[in-house]
Amino acid sequence: MSEDLSPRLVLSHALGAYLAVNALPDSLIVMDGKDCVVQKASQLQGNHDWQSTLVSSDGAHRVLTTHAMPEEVWKGREDDVERVLDYAIARPDVQVIFLGASRMASITEPAYDMIVERCAERSGTRKPLIVLPTRSLLNDWLQGYADALAGLARALPLEQRDPTAGRRVGIVGYLMDRNEEDHFSNLRELARLLEGIGAELLCTWLDGGDSAHLSSIGRADLIVSLPHAREAAKVIAQRTGAKLLETGLPMGLEATSFWLHSIAAALGTSERAETFVDRELANAVPKLEWVVQMLSTGAGMAFVGDPHLLRGFLRLARELGIRVPFRGILAEAREDQRDLVRDGLDEPTVFVDPRVGQMRAAFKRAVAERDIDLLIASSYALDDLLPDVAAFELGFPSFHSHALTDQPFLGYRGCLSLVARLAERRSMHQLLRAPRASDG
Repeated sequence: MSEDLSPRLVLSHALGAYLAVNALPDSLIVMDGKDCVVQKASQLQGNHDWQSTLVSSDGAHRVLTTHAMPEEVWKGREDDVERVLDYAIARPDVQVIFLGASRMASITEPAYDMIVERCAERSGTRKPLIVLPTRSLLNDWLQGYADALAGLARALPLEQRDPTAGRRVGIVGYLMDRNEEDHFSNLRELARLLEGIGAELLCTWLDGGDSAHLSSIGRADLIVSLPHAREAAKVIAQRTGAKLLETGLPMGLEATSFWLHSIAAALGTSERAETFVDRELANAVPKLEWVVQMLSTGAGMAFVGDPHLLRGFLRLARELGIRVPFRGILAEAREDQRDLVRDGLDEPTVFVDPRVGQMRAAFKRAVAERDIDLLIASSYALDDLLPDVAAFELGFPSFHSHALTDQPFLGYRGCLSLVARLAERRSMHQLLRAPRASDG
């Protein structure tokens, strides 16, 4: 298959929106498109997320379709869209409704905003009805998640803030890509860290809570903006008058300490943060000393996945003394990826928005010439590269690795957990591949 015609490894805008719906249990999405838009939910439910509820055995799915067939997209189909929206509005288990469209349907899309207005007026509903962009310049899964959260930030009723409270925090832009314990333990760690510096975490967008829970972010004095939904964070801060602080992911010891000091400075709790950070580092650093020696001895690693997660991992790799000379960015090209592409320390081979098969030859060369012995990647990237080195699933999708107990990767505890699992995977691969003396 020609490289130019081969499919992309980057996932669709719709899947990013599905991730948001998957993490918001009283929401659903109506997709104007063929029946396959429901089948796409299988990439989450039963595969990436063992706790997903997007599709139900009783037919009360949270991904709905208008059944728009290719031969019918040129026809007026407002009635079909309205019929499905009316059904969604009437469901008592649903409080937030998203409306999106497949690429095929968006070619001749009807006036979705007008359709939504008619449905809202006819039903008298006060449920947020959120129309997702269908022709954005950036149209990948990360943008789909960000668009869903931005729409939610504009439409969801928010609780009112008490200006005298002072230290209440809301986090916006956490990529809650599944309802498993890697993410729930991350969220517990973020709450623990903020409590340690004298702050109260009201909620995180998204954290698996329902829309009433998310409304509590209106009481926040500070909105901490994580990279997966910057626009949503800005909208909420503008609506409530809260302070806005843009940060990276607290991934690794240094990044977590910087994250806490930044938040503490905004809240006026720097002295308490200094004490807390010192105590956490005193606990974590000795535990990492031997592991760092194991991982950093001639080690080179490769990372293929979410650019925001890659940026966080690179900071962790720096403090462990690990090189990352091969990188694949599973997102459409963005200006904020320049630091991932041009890195004088590692001089990496980088692929942005790669196609199936495009990275294989370069990856094999990097393994042979740059001493790479561990690939960290999502499932589709692992399937594409078929590595001969140790492999570790991280990010969306992870079809083969699941978390039924705590497996955080953010914060101090997440750093210890992730480093231990990386070292274990690398050591086990080396053990199984080591030459053995014959029995006879």
